Amino acid sequence: MHTTQDHENLQSKQRLRIEISNQVEAFLHSGGTIEVLKQLPEYDSCRQIGHWPAATELSIAPNIAGDF
Repeated sequence: MHTTQDHENLQSKQRLRIEISNQVEAFLHSGGTIEVLKQLPEYDSCRQIGHWPAATELSIAPNIAGDF
């Protein structure tokens, strides 16, 4: 059973790789560029990764469970 699942996972990953490659090629063909970094950017230890401030204050946000 694991062999069949592993084979399906490998095929799925290969399809994703091909799709990503096609999208990158289309991006480059349309004039897009990819910047190769010589070194990693400085890490800001005070900044939370993956955190963005809320677009609105919760006190003025509509009540999701409220009456519509």
